[in-house]
Amino acid sequence: MPPNESAKPKVIQGQGKDKCPSGHLCLYADAQFNTSGDRRDILVIPPDAAANNFSEYGFDHSGDGVSAVVNNTSKDTKLFSKIDQRGDQLPIKAGAAIDDLTKYPLTGSPNGTWNDQAQSALAHNEPVPIPVIAEPQPDAHTTNRRQPVSGTAGAKVEKAEL
Repeated sequence: MPPNESAKPKVIQGQGKDKCPSGHLCLYADAQFNTSGDRRDILVIPPDAAANNFSEYGFDHSGDGVSAVVNNTSKDTKLFSKIDQRGDQLPIKAGAAIDDLTKYPLTGSPNGTWNDQAQSALAHNEPVPIPVIAEPQPDAHTTNRRQPVSGTAGAKVEKAEL
């Protein structure tokens, strides 16, 4: 079955908070929802999707990163200062909009704020599947030392390491 293209993050062009489609998380290249500068890129993250590395979409730490956010979903979400939902976190409430990330301090960042520093996000704040490793049976025969893993974790779990 081909992948659902509408469920993948994509970059659109525009200005204004109203350019964020309903049910999506939108990240703007310039403050004031792209009305304060020359850039018009908006990274649109669909429901239940993740953008694990904003640099893949042209948003990076070089001054071309995320400067404003619209959470046009019914669920809280977070921005992360590192790829793959790691590092510092900036919570974004459901229905909230942030017009200028320079107003949000981020200790240790080159500019001291979240402006141009976010590198990954989830478009939801749901329980995420994590592996649960079962103890092998005493009479188990393995050829490649692999075994299936499965399970889920509650919403409070932020990281699982194996």
